[in-house]
Amino acid sequence: MLTTDKPCTQVNDSPEADRFAMVVQDHIGWVYACARRHLGDASLADDAVQAVFMALWRKRKRLAAGTKPIGGWLLRATRYACNDLRKMNRRRHHHERKAAAMRSEEIRPSDEAHAKRCQVPFR
Repeated sequence: MLTTDKPCTQVNDSPEADRFAMVVQDHIGWVYACARRHLGDASLADDAVQAVFMALWRKRKRLAAGTKPIGGWLLRATRYACNDLRKMNRRRHHHERKAAAMRSEEIRPSDEAHAKRCQVPFR
């Protein structure tokens, strides 16, 4: 049974999960600061940090086999996550503007037709 007194990374009481939680605690501050600087938005920076540490969890075995410090990998992963978020936001805004333009075009002709029907002829 899951309890709320443990973080998700420590639900599995294995040494691997404990090591991962320590890495997250050691690096989360500067990863967040880097993402915030790149994106300029706190909520997007939160999303980027989550993406970075999810990628770290997925690649933990490959990265643990190497003897290189993890900081460089985290910095590159943060930059890639920020670029991906910017790209997704640009696409979403483009599609939203396109949908809004299509919607306004649909509304405009019906308003003109209504105005023509409501005109009172001059006598």
